[in-house]
Amino acid sequence: SSDVCSSDLFPSHDRHRYIMDWEWCYFNQKFSNEQCDFILNYMNVLPVQPAKVGQNNGLGVDENIRKSNVRFIQKSDPNCSWIFDEMWKMAIECNKDHFNFHFTNLDFIQISEYNSENQGMYTKHHDVFWCNPEYPYRRKLSCTVQLSDPTSYTGGEFVFHDLEKSFPSDGDKVKMKNRGTAIMFPSFIFHSVEPVLTGIRYGLTAWFEGPRIVTGK
Repeated sequence: SSDVCSSDLFPSHDRHRYIMDWEWCYFNQKFSNEQCDFILNYMNVLPVQPAKVGQNNGLGVDENIRKSNVRFIQKSDPNCSWIFDEMWKMAIECNKDHFNFHFTNLDFIQISEYNSENQGMYTKHHDVFWCNPEYPYRRKLSCTVQLSDPTSYTGGEFVFHDLEKSFPSDGDKVKMKNRGTAIMFPSFIFHSVEPVLTGIRYGLTAWFEGPRIVTGK
């Protein structure tokens, strides 16, 4: 079996640049090419399914809203514990520096595949299931990692919507598409993935959950 915790996957020098704005941040090329290759190869052993969206009666497929295939990595998978470790390190760092959310859980990580054959996309949405009274947790912090070389596809832009302070600059947008870059943002921020026109775009997505938000004193 593959030992993904070997030192050749984790360069000894600090190779990423950490950029923060109060509504979003990113770690430039946080994951190496070797790490991205491992994830893309490993996904072939994982079950694939059409992506679903939250609806009034639960989860369902709606290709007018979301058109992609997804796979899931569980935190109990020993081959991928290093991915969860890296995600937690980033979440703790940016949360401590700025967001100050209370989150406790990261149970699984999603691999998304947006294919140009059906112009894979995800329309404007946020990641919080506000209308689920039975689930005790809420998504607090979202993370998406670019697994594909940006030259291997066209379209498929990750876009923020309705930000109150500032949108990423043109330079930020270029870096956010770098392979291995991780973007982190509050789960209530609206965002979308534009249709993929050529090639296939792969991404890694994680949602850090915590107790429901309580208002008042």
